Amino acid sequence: MRARLGAAACTAAATLLIVPAADAATWRGKTEQGRSVVVVTGADGLVSKVRIRYRARCTDDKGYKAGVAFLPPLDESTPTAFADGGVIKWRIKGGERAKGRTAIRGGLRSSGRWTGRFRIRVRITKNGRYVATCRSGLVGWRASPA
Repeated sequence: MRARLGAAACTAAATLLIVPAADAATWRGKTEQGRSVVVVTGADGLVSKVRIRYRARCTDDKGYKAGVAFLPPLDESTPTAFADGGVIKWRIKGGERAKGRTAIRGGLRSSGRWTGRFRIRVRITKNGRYVATCRSGLVGWRASPA
């Protein structure tokens, strides 16, 4: 399987989390795909960044590797859970363009670890013509205090 590499991490509609701790903190972890996840909170206890790396299978028999950074504000948020999603667009090296729909959901467990699920579907075009659709599927993730 040939690989299609993303030129840069994509920034999506944001993820805002409310965490009981009032200190700035970072949680690091992995997805079920073995890719990295980082959740960062500010001194106010609100999440200032969630970054997740992923792999997606494509209909043109190529793979796609990239990442998404979620920044405030969020679609849904409580002190122990969040959900966000939306449409993002970016360019890929070689003249390709990508338009993706992403969704993320997470919750703070009693162990102090954030866990959740993520997915993305990307439509790739070149010169206005369809090239491929790439999907990550539903990917579980977890992050522990760093």
